[in-house]
Amino acid sequence: FQAEDGIRDFCLSRGLGDVYKRQVINPAGVIGPSLTSEVSSTQLIISGLVNGKIPINLPIHIGYVDVRDVALAHVKALESTKSDGERIILSNTELWTKDVSKILRENGYNAPRFSASVVVAKFLSNFIPILKPSRRFFGKAMTKNSTKAEDILGIKYIDISKSIIDEVESLKRFGKFSG
Repeated sequence: FQAEDGIRDFCLSRGLGDVYKRQVINPAGVIGPSLTSEVSSTQLIISGLVNGKIPINLPIHIGYVDVRDVALAHVKALESTKSDGERIILSNTELWTKDVSKILRENGYNAPRFSASVVVAKFLSNFIPILKPSRRFFGKAMTKNSTKAEDILGIKYIDISKSIIDEVESLKRFGKFSG
């Protein structure tokens, strides 16, 4: 909430009021086509699944949203006074890692078929340093209420399978795909 407080303080310090056409757009894990070769933490999950760096589905459940939906939400929020003062969560859907792998396999990519239990994933995190930060999320469903994005902004999300596949295509374009 520091960024939100910063915006409020900025507006107040300039006499613009507490809510001066201020909306807060909070996207879930952003995926989809990229304009740069940088790979975000969410993109690392998909990259790891298709590149074999994550050889087994971990019990991780997170929200995903397409970058194009994020951009559209920002434009719509600026164009509409209905979003003034609102905090809007953008999440197309929440998926377990095994569901992401299934979408990848259905589209011709190699992705893990087997899933680790929470107990096994926590055990592995003792030996695989990259897993340690995720340990507290193993087995926990991360659900988000994104109805404001649909109701206030009229967002109709891009199909999540398309977003995932477009993410892989970006990885290929920037030489980050070895599968």
